[in-house]
Amino acid sequence: MPTLADSCGADARGFRRLVLRTQDGVRLRGAVMGSGRVTVVFAHQTDDDLCAWLPYARRLGAGHRVLAVDFRAKGGSDGAPGAGLGRYDRDIVAAVRWARAHGATRVVLVGASMGATAVLSAAGRVPVDAVVSLSAPAEWPDLDPRRVLASGRTPVDLVAATDDVQFADGARQLARAAKKRPGVRLTLVPGAAHGVQLTDVSDATGRRVDAIIRRAVAAAG
Repeated sequence: MPTLADSCGADARGFRRLVLRTQDGVRLRGAVMGSGRVTVVFAHQTDDDLCAWLPYARRLGAGHRVLAVDFRAKGGSDGAPGAGLGRYDRDIVAAVRWARAHGATRVVLVGASMGATAVLSAAGRVPVDAVVSLSAPAEWPDLDPRRVLASGRTPVDLVAATDDVQFADGARQLARAAKKRPGVRLTLVPGAAHGVQLTDVSDATGRRVDAIIRRAVAAAG
């Protein structure tokens, strides 16, 4: 399992590597920083690994613990056998359970693209206090975000960029699946940024998305 510095370079500064284990026996690599009663878990998109989240997680982390994970068969994590290969929700559940076991009284999930679909799905399997979904596909093999949105109670922010057309449409579909239940907010922002790119605080869109994430964390805390 590679070190964080080997994979992420200078972005790994200040983070500690973790090894998590899922209920179906998969070893996952994680990166953790900070402390506090709130833990924010970050889930990467399909073509990335946890390194993509570390710069933003560091900025968010003052007063909180931040935890990024590599999904199974991604980055520094092990693969999964057979039918378990696409069960990325199990990886998020493992991260939440680790956070609870290490003092977290509140957990917020933040996911990018496929990782956003995974955190939405995981919220139906383990109690969490808020979910922020950035550019989530409405459908992904082995994951079921619509069911969670239709029946769950966790506050959810669905965010996508209007010119990221497929994923803006996915956000609308997920919002409709929620059947107007309280606590589900749809935000479409200008531009074509996708997933983690939406948190680039050098522009107005990124600052708006940053404010949405910080609001979710503050409400949970």
